[in-house]
Amino acid sequence: MSCTSPRFAALLRTPNYEPRPGLTKSGVPRPCRARSESPAGATENSFGHRLARHRRNTPSPHEQALVVTTATFRLVADVLDKRRNANSLSRFVTAPVMRSLAVHADALPRPAADTPLSRLIRAHCRHVSATACESFGTVSRNGRICAIAARFEKDPKSGNVWLCTEIALG
Repeated sequence: MSCTSPRFAALLRTPNYEPRPGLTKSGVPRPCRARSESPAGATENSFGHRLARHRRNTPSPHEQALVVTTATFRLVADVLDKRRNANSLSRFVTAPVMRSLAVHADALPRPAADTPLSRLIRAHCRHVSATACESFGTVSRNGRICAIAARFEKDPKSGNVWLCTEIALG
């Protein structure tokens, strides 16, 4: 039996699930929106999605701390999985924290080849002062959910770099 027989004709046709641009799913043309309905400071692209006119070039201190927090927590998960050396954390943590993580990672057995890799699920950051924040998150490791908490402070030498000064793994 060939693939071009009527029995297989329904399988060969590709269904069209997406409406054509400018139409709704029912095939009715989309009503036009006046420019005045668009919120102030936003425009629309050809697909009707709102676009912000202006975007800040510099992230806020909270955004900076959250980026450093998530990067540090991901690197800590890699160190605990023995995919990275503890020295790869040197940009984000102080020397005592790096030594304690190295000792903690050395005490853990090497994970088996079929063990799923650790991954950061969620990270939160709360500012305690202008130069310090406390962060916590959850990491999936060996099929279990583990907690991680840390304190980050701005480096007094550079003034704009966040460093992890304390860390707790649970």
